[in-house]
Amino acid sequence: MFFYLNNKDTKMQYEIKQLTNTQESEKVLFMTYPIYQRAIRSDANKFILFAAFKDNQAIGLAVYIIHKNETVELMSIFTEKSHRNKSVARSIIKDSTIQLKKDGIKQIKIVYMDDKPYTNTLENMMNEFNFEAEIPRQSIIKLSIESFEAKAKFARKLIGIPEDFSLGLWRDVKEKDIEILNQDNEKTNWIPEQLYPLNYAKNNCEQYSTAIYHKNELVGWMIMHMIANDTIRFTCSYVKDEYQYLNFIIRVYQSIKEELIKNGINYISWTTPFVYKPMVNFNQKWMSKYCVYEGISKERNLYI
Repeated sequence: MFFYLNNKDTKMQYEIKQLTNTQESEKVLFMTYPIYQRAIRSDANKFILFAAFKDNQAIGLAVYIIHKNETVELMSIFTEKSHRNKSVARSIIKDSTIQLKKDGIKQIKIVYMDDKPYTNTLENMMNEFNFEAEIPRQSIIKLSIESFEAKAKFARKLIGIPEDFSLGLWRDVKEKDIEILNQDNEKTNWIPEQLYPLNYAKNNCEQYSTAIYHKNELVGWMIMHMIANDTIRFTCSYVKDEYQYLNFIIRVYQSIKEELIKNGINYISWTTPFVYKPMVNFNQKWMSKYCVYEGISKERNLYI
């Protein structure tokens, strides 16, 4: 397919193409984030790529990941600098939407931050394509360990693990522990769907990701990922309702903080789904003053 744009006195011609083989994809991966480059190289079948070409040179790229229920999520979209503000990204989205619908996809999801330089442009584009209204998705904070250690007096009281509890590495959790966890959850439904640990275990930071036990029963977890050389993310943290008053997130942090600092990890990113309002309120009440960054991720959907 070819699109023709008239931009003042310059007439541009470019082609939007779905990339269907590894050789084609490899040539354009420089236009997405390293984390997606690695993921695509590892398992290309989970992704759908559309690129824009001018004179056989790639000038734009959209990366979708395939989810269940005939849904894809736009993970990144990029236009080469000299071709920005010429509707290249809009044309990629328009053409890819047509093709995805032909392929049986019924929903396109976009998750984005509310405070980035690209936010207004992205929101305008979603409005143009009639995406549904935004849904607040996650509260995201970034803490300075140095500031937290100097100022967070309340955390100094939360050192050590209460009696009958113990911590272990998530990588050492046994299959039997997971079986018992699943059986217990089937009976009592105590694990929120968005916080099921195995959904976040892939590529987790095995050195720090933590399992929480009560009398040898798995009752909580903190799954962590390195997102920069100096930043670790507490991606998924949860403990059974009856033990939440013990503030295990802070206690686990206290147990690893010296090793984090020793290894040059000076920041902690902390994500909290908005559906868990008490946890969001905890962040706002107790953690905001120690943050170097606070933001909100939002979700919008297009049904096609």
